[in-house]
Amino acid sequence: MISQHQLFWTFLLALSWTILNELSEITALSSLHRAMIFLPAFLLLFLSASSYNILVYPRISPLRHLPTAPQQALWKRLFKEPTPWLFEKWSIEVPNDGLIRYFGIFNQERLLLTSSEGVHDVLCRNPYHFEKQKAQKIHLEPVLGRGLVFVEGETHKFHRKQMAPAFAAKCIRDVQPLFWKKTTELLDLLSAQLRYQPTQMSNSLESDRRILTDGFRPCQVTELKSKPDATVPYIDFKPPHQENTSNPATVNAVSYRPSTATLPHYSQQPSGLVEVHDPVSRTALDIIGLAACNYNFDSLNKDEKDNQMVRNYRKVFGVSFSNKIRCLLALVFPPWIVNNVPIKRNRDIGIVVRLIERLARSIIAEKRSSKESSKEDFVGKAMQGGRFTDDTLVEQVKTLLAAGHDTTSSTLASATAVLSQPKHHHIQERLRVEIRENLASPMGYQTLACSRDVESLKYLTAVRNEILRLYPPFSWYFRLSVVPTIICGYQIPKDMNIIFCPWALHRSKSLWGPDAEEFNPDRWLNDPSGRGGAKDAFCFSTFGAGPRVCIAERFAKNEISTLMAGIFGRFDLRAVEGGNATPPLSHQLTLTHLGGVRVHATLLDGW
Repeated sequence: MISQHQLFWTFLLALSWTILNELSEITALSSLHRAMIFLPAFLLLFLSASSYNILVYPRISPLRHLPTAPQQALWKRLFKEPTPWLFEKWSIEVPNDGLIRYFGIFNQERLLLTSSEGVHDVLCRNPYHFEKQKAQKIHLEPVLGRGLVFVEGETHKFHRKQMAPAFAAKCIRDVQPLFWKKTTELLDLLSAQLRYQPTQMSNSLESDRRILTDGFRPCQVTELKSKPDATVPYIDFKPPHQENTSNPATVNAVSYRPSTATLPHYSQQPSGLVEVHDPVSRTALDIIGLAACNYNFDSLNKDEKDNQMVRNYRKVFGVSFSNKIRCLLALVFPPWIVNNVPIKRNRDIGIVVRLIERLARSIIAEKRSSKESSKEDFVGKAMQGGRFTDDTLVEQVKTLLAAGHDTTSSTLASATAVLSQPKHHHIQERLRVEIRENLASPMGYQTLACSRDVESLKYLTAVRNEILRLYPPFSWYFRLSVVPTIICGYQIPKDMNIIFCPWALHRSKSLWGPDAEEFNPDRWLNDPSGRGGAKDAFCFSTFGAGPRVCIAERFAKNEISTLMAGIFGRFDLRAVEGGNATPPLSHQLTLTHLGGVRVHATLLDGW
């Protein structure tokens, strides 16, 4: 299907070429003269069309009667896209019946969904009337791949049917030992950071800085370095054990033991300053690598300097100025221009795409050539049907790796930032009591909890759901209507940009009650329906809904719950005195805590 974006550029080029040919028939023109005429003609037509779209169309739009959000003067917002914070504000202040009209970058008309009825219309009633926004595809497809996330229509139905067996409930339960194994490695790393620090610790930020920079005497620590935008160095610890990881479905979680022979014993309760987001992000990458294609990135045990794959892969998910430039270009230009602009983000993407594609093809070739090759991972199960080509499988690998690690690390960072605040410490204590009373410690020799044990922890599930409600990893989504359709009773024309924003919807008092903006896990325990007191099931849209609901929702929830059980069962986390209670957030790709999440951690005994 040809999009409005493609038609616009095709029309301008065709019209400019027609003008040039007409002039050529009147007088003979050299190639230089042709170029001198063509370029100004094209530029004039481009400016005329842009002026119409920016200045004229908003005044004659068939949707001009809808409630419209108050915005800044055009010249102040021409190159800006409103943020989820503005969406939240408009949802409260602008009277509406489920839709609010506003203008995005280049004054493009958009519709914001503010009701669960609108979400139901877009995601469930007419899901294939909408596709991902063209600019979104141009910007993200090179890294995320043209897998299940970005394919549309019948192709999406086919891909989902082929991938569904890999995400069945039994398969997710089989991956639980992998969750615990990597959780144990994460706890081992964080514990080592604390155990290697002297006994006398202070809760003050200055004292923690002094201890980490002056009083640190490592044995197994590879280096002490500073992160970009960080005020406090963090310790890059390489655990002394190096173990080959086998099939995620057959990991012997009981026999796995981190080596503690080299760990010195300083105190019953060592404590200190730790940065949580970075090691959690590495843990999530290791988990999805093994679960998706049985590949061990081993990012927890290796320094990024020695791990080219991890170093380059994690780089493309960072927040940067060049990423903003790429987003801007994707709104105006076709992909062949956007992908070839000489900016740092494009160079990083090129390196990562080549690395991932080479890795994926080698894994697929090995699986096809070996009958005994693992079929327990997601790619292996997808290959069993025999209907995916190698090129399609490569795209699925790219999608699984990208979507499977950044969302988890975002959620765990949010959980740490929220529960370490003084006003929420009683929630952390209550959560720790439930974890310790019902789950065997992953650091002990007991049989580790299975997925049903983790899922049975009601308060852990409630805290996890409340984090996902108030801090959804993807805080807003774009959709484009590909046919005329109806939303909330309004006729919506083709090629209209639709935005639904879980960040705003999940804070709506009309959907969640008067305490919608408060962090209150008990709301999930007090509602027998399991909706957290929401108006209906479509009020909670972190994972989407309908035929395009996230296929890995259960995988993600179990992974998050397991990591939360390990972290909060093992450590007492407190916000750093003098630091930000809530780190600054970015909604550029996923919800990102800028500068990481630094907390004062205490290693607790008895679990």
